[in-house]
Amino acid sequence: LAAPVTLFLDDLQWADSASIAAVSQLLCSSGSSLNQKQFFFLGCHREGIIDSAHPVWELVCNAEQCDVSFSRLKLDCMGE
Repeated sequence: LAAPVTLFLDDLQWADSASIAAVSQLLCSSGSSLNQKQFFFLGCHREGIIDSAHPVWELVCNAEQCDVSFSRLKLDCMGE
């Protein structure tokens, strides 16, 4: 990649397995320039919906196995 790529996906609690698998492939593809800090993924989901049976859980596990650096942030409710 000539320039960094950012992918933002909101409402991951509604994501299907194929979409999660595609993101996982982007994060974990070995030997590509994506692993050289050229790819930034930001995903958001509602609290309490993602459990070990949800496809997003597999994405997190794959990222850990691929040694992808990531952080989890919990945001409090925003005022109206």
